[in-house]
Amino acid sequence: MQRAVERGLNRRDDRHIYEHVCMDEKSIRRGHEYVSMLYDGDTGNVFGVEGGRTRKSVENLCTKALTEEQRAGVKTVCTDMWDAFIDGAKKYFPNAS
Repeated sequence: MQRAVERGLNRRDDRHIYEHVCMDEKSIRRGHEYVSMLYDGDTGNVFGVEGGRTRKSVENLCTKALTEEQRAGVKTVCTDMWDAFIDGAKKYFPNAS
């Protein structure tokens, strides 16, 4: 599974502008162990995955998954009410609503 994810992430087009992105967490075990994901809101394709759901996780996710130009082109961000995601959406996608 990890190799398949790595192959998919390596195929990403660093020039493509994604207009709609989503940011969410997924529990990986019972309890409170999470990974954060950033993905294309139109296709569901995952851009990146980071361990945890902290502000640092969101920072790593947003800055590693998409270039600054790609982040500037995002028009909408869909996320839940977790503070780290809301703050990250405002900080890393300044032109999005």
